[in-house]
Amino acid sequence: MFGGRAVALERAVTVIGRAPGCDLVIEDVTLSRRTCSLSFDGAGHCIVTDLDSACGVVVNGHKVTRAGLHAGDRVYVGSVVFVVEPRAE
Repeated sequence: MFGGRAVALERAVTVIGRAPGCDLVIEDVTLSRRTCSLSFDGAGHCIVTDLDSACGVVVNGHKVTRAGLHAGDRVYVGSVVFVVEPRAE
């Protein structure tokens, strides 16, 4: 089993991919250069948006182009899985 790492979102929009200019760079050849973005809506809810990636974005087993995220959701991009946790106060 692989270990995990907590990543706090510090920007209004965070771009995930394998390109050096992304906010979160993941060295995974299955990812597109710019795979998806994470942003917040006006109510503070996190939204994942596929940036027309080749691998796609899967949330809880369903391929999505855009989806609101909630605590416990699993977001799959390439071979990486993100588990959404509430912001620590």
